[in-house]
Amino acid sequence: MLCNGTRGAGPAEVCGLGLLQAWSIEAEAGQAQDATGERSGFQVFRTFEGRGRVELRDGSVIEVPPASLLVTRLAESARWTAVAPGWRFWQFHFCCLGPLDAPVNRPLPIVEHRRDDEDFLAIVAGLSSPNPVYRQWASATFAGMFWRWMIGWSGRWSVPSHHRVVARVVERVYQRIGEDWSVARLAREEGISERYLNQMFRKVVGESPKRFLNRMRLLTAEQMLRFGRMNVKEVALQMGFATPSHFSNSFRAFFGDAPKEYLAKVQATRCDIQRESA
Repeated sequence: MLCNGTRGAGPAEVCGLGLLQAWSIEAEAGQAQDATGERSGFQVFRTFEGRGRVELRDGSVIEVPPASLLVTRLAESARWTAVAPGWRFWQFHFCCLGPLDAPVNRPLPIVEHRRDDEDFLAIVAGLSSPNPVYRQWASATFAGMFWRWMIGWSGRWSVPSHHRVVARVVERVYQRIGEDWSVARLAREEGISERYLNQMFRKVVGESPKRFLNRMRLLTAEQMLRFGRMNVKEVALQMGFATPSHFSNSFRAFFGDAPKEYLAKVQATRCDIQRESA
């Protein structure tokens, strides 16, 4: 028997990324675009050629060079502007499932990978699909591409201490997701003020702890439904929603379909994959 493999020195964990939007942009010098107004999450500028300028709401300006990667918080972003002779870049909006362990508001020199173009086309195709499975696949592909860029970056970055605070809070939520969490309770258990917790979450996760909690409840509920552990009523009760109707409305607002419609699309995809594999 021939067996090749390796064992890691320890567990390897990265923050999950949920892709929201993706664009390929070629902007002429002077062309500008105001921020979309989104108040949670992050955006990535992956620059290939030319130069750009990103203005933040506090008045500061970040100069974006060619062959670089820039991550900013959506809530802090005001607009971008192409600088002469123009700017060719990809732009992504995404949310995080925990602390984003990557430098923010700092352009990083990045080497283009041979799979970038292929992955980007797959991301656009998956993200535009009405089927939730393909949208999830697009998020997974983007996450792989993002961390591949980070691996290719040769710089150094020290994780700030407040990242560890948020990481502990997030881990506590994951371990006891079905409990009746509130921002006040999370802050109390961590021994910090609600104001400080809100500030740190917005910096590290890109959104408020309240919004993060709601997203985690819905993502957990989606997994419970998809793997047939409970029905809609049972999941609504388990995840702390007031009524099944409240849960269904929240689910539709987040995933784009009511639970039963969503599960029907997932099941249809499973059947298609099974037929193709037969």
